[in-house]
Amino acid sequence: MINLIVLILFFLFVFYKRKKPINKYLFLAFIFKLIATISVWYIYTYYYTDTSLNDIYKYFNDGNYLYKKFLQTPSETIQFVLDGSISENTKALSNKLLFWTKPNQYGLLNDNQTIILLNFFLCFLSNSNLLIQSLLISSISFYATYKLYETLKNHFSIPSRILFLFLFFNPSYLVWTSGNFKETFIYIGLMFLFSNLIRLIYRRNEMKLHLLIFINLIFILFCKNYFFLFLTPGIFAIYIYLFLLKKENTKLISFSYLTFLLLIIFAGLFYNPVNFENKIKDPVKRKLYIKKINSDSYEKNALGENRNIFEVLRFKQRDQQFEAKAQKARSVIYAPTLDGDPITILRCVPFALFNAIFRPNIVDIKNVLFIPDFLLNLLLFIIILLSIFYKNHFLSSKEKLIQRFILCFALMSLIIIGTLVPVLGNLVRYRAPILPLFTLVILLRIDFKKVPWLNKLQF
Repeated sequence: MINLIVLILFFLFVFYKRKKPINKYLFLAFIFKLIATISVWYIYTYYYTDTSLNDIYKYFNDGNYLYKKFLQTPSETIQFVLDGSISENTKALSNKLLFWTKPNQYGLLNDNQTIILLNFFLCFLSNSNLLIQSLLISSISFYATYKLYETLKNHFSIPSRILFLFLFFNPSYLVWTSGNFKETFIYIGLMFLFSNLIRLIYRRNEMKLHLLIFINLIFILFCKNYFFLFLTPGIFAIYIYLFLLKKENTKLISFSYLTFLLLIIFAGLFYNPVNFENKIKDPVKRKLYIKKINSDSYEKNALGENRNIFEVLRFKQRDQQFEAKAQKARSVIYAPTLDGDPITILRCVPFALFNAIFRPNIVDIKNVLFIPDFLLNLLLFIIILLSIFYKNHFLSSKEKLIQRFILCFALMSLIIIGTLVPVLGNLVRYRAPILPLFTLVILLRIDFKKVPWLNKLQF
């Protein structure tokens, strides 16, 4: 409690030092964040009562077990964390951690271990109390949002009151980045990263920003691998834009991401491709043949050394679909089934974007927890319409650069989420760190001077 109170008092002091009258609204937004955190903790504790599996407990339980083990045998715990299963004792410890290992890694870093270790370290501050730990994480999440707000307010043409309401009171932020979700940690990393990147674009010679950006990227790499992958082309283009080009060229971002996509397609088509035999006419023989090819591809092209990006995506989607059936998920949504063909992936794009951006819609509301996300989707639809009818034609070159970077990163991330995640409940949580960034891009396209009824918002 003392650690939590000290942290909250620090944030309140930072907000109080701001110029009036915004500080009282920051106080209010901070209180809303803490209330949302307590509400999420209550629902996941007393409504979803299986705390061994639900989303705010599973990583906490493993982190808490590591914490208690550390208090008993610190050297053994440190050995396990650094080197994995070295002795019989560390193997026994690994078996006690339910989410330390994933069934299928597909050659990616195990982000479960990152979140468990973060929970392990936070247990030293919370004394293994999940509510206190959730409030600590949410306070840091709020501070990350505050830093992004300060940066955007100083450099973007979006009115500060609109920006404030959107960043601090949108339902996805209040629900899915409050507490001990994996998405909360990802959100914190992304908010700090984009805040530092925007500051770097406007202050090229501030050297500490390079170090902060590097730390943010490493944090995101260990929290969510493919977000790091989708960020890399944009950051590479920004550094070229800032330090190598004599003339400003905002199209460099688009060129960088187009090159990145072409490389992925090339790798999928020519690096360990899977070729199906189309001459087999007999349906029984063809079924057995495809089953064998699928089995071989799964072992070699998805899990083995001869990985193929299209096969990894195909089997990753199947894993998600199998898990949804095994858990009897009630909010399953449709997306075309991947088959290793890049044309199928292209057919998935409109379904994936619709699922990731505009669902849940009013037909999908079968659970009270979907209502905030439905309201956010409705608001997003209105914002998109405003960006069409009141387009901003006076963006600076730096605003265009940031807009294109965020848009490319957000679209790629939303397409992957919308394609691979078949359960609506998981989808709205997975997209939570991305949707605020995507909406910022849409807000930046609106000329708010042409929308007089929005200018009546005063505080």
